[in-house]
Amino acid sequence: MFDYTAQSIVNPGTTIAYDNCTFQMPTTAFTITGERFNTYTSLLSGNCEIFLTNGVLPMYTLVQNANNYILGTGDINGEVILYDNNAQLTFGLNGQMQNNIIMNDSTIVLSRNLEFSQNNSILGSGTVNLESYTLILGNQYLNWTSPIYWDGNNGTVELNADVYLSGTWTFSGNCTINGNNYLLQIDPAASIIVERGSILNLNNVQIYGVQNNNIRCSDSAGTIALDNSTLILSGNYNFGMGKLTFDNLVEIVGGPLTFTYATDQVSTINSGGILNIGEYITFNYAPSIAAKNLIQLGCPGSQITLNRATLHSTCTGIQLTTGILEINGSCQITSDATSMPQAIVFGDGISAQNDLTIEILDGACMEITSGCLVMKNLN
Repeated sequence: MFDYTAQSIVNPGTTIAYDNCTFQMPTTAFTITGERFNTYTSLLSGNCEIFLTNGVLPMYTLVQNANNYILGTGDINGEVILYDNNAQLTFGLNGQMQNNIIMNDSTIVLSRNLEFSQNNSILGSGTVNLESYTLILGNQYLNWTSPIYWDGNNGTVELNADVYLSGTWTFSGNCTINGNNYLLQIDPAASIIVERGSILNLNNVQIYGVQNNNIRCSDSAGTIALDNSTLILSGNYNFGMGKLTFDNLVEIVGGPLTFTYATDQVSTINSGGILNIGEYITFNYAPSIAAKNLIQLGCPGSQITLNRATLHSTCTGIQLTTGILEINGSCQITSDATSMPQAIVFGDGISAQNDLTIEILDGACMEITSGCLVMKNLN
């Protein structure tokens, strides 16, 4: 047993290694298998771990190679630095990260939720394997600069303050951004990318800076699922691959700008879902294939609201059935159609259950300003 104030003198070229050693310090108690890198830094060099019993660990941690772990109960006040792209660290910490994690193209894996304090976060590029856990950001405004590849199986990134994203986030597997109704602002040079065949759930988040195709799927099998969220356009936007789903209230705002639906996949407004197209937004239906029915209202209660907005279609035409089209304020229905087969169609003329219910609110107006509109409602 050594008093924590005692001084150890180590000759040059000598390494101090710890093998399942327990340290009792004024602020914490922890067990370590690793090495002493310098006065204030522990080294996990592969197949090593720190296990916190309680308190706050003030020391820095340097991580090299694979199969390293930080586990237990307590907070970490020192930086955690992963040395290079061979470094891997698993977090199973019941406590807070009170400093940053420096990645250097490395990998971290969650074996339980990982919570950051204040505006601490991950710096540098790398991979974060969320598994089925949640990475919880702190309660102060955060400027996130690092490109991160997020992987997960029902894993979540949770916001607890506004975040400015100036590095690209790529999501693989099934992941969620839970915004807690905070703002996620995308820098013009940044993107949110859904990897091939993956699902990204955008829940309770306001996303500002949507333009070009800076939120996109990498292939047709990708899905962006929007739930109680708002897309705030800062430029014309093109959704070119994959599909969208809408649950609860989803809004597209920021006009006068255009949201172009250009994919060849079917997107669905689910039961109870409302897609609100905001003031002076043009929703432009321009699919890459000649299909009218790629926007589907999933049940009679599914709804599209035009709120002083425009619904436009190319000469492909769009057909809406089953749900509700609500008109609020002065709205326009336009298309490039020059003949009836290219028309916008409401209903299918086959079953009254597939009629599109059109609700024009008090003082509202639905004006057909170009092209053709065919009413096939049976009732």
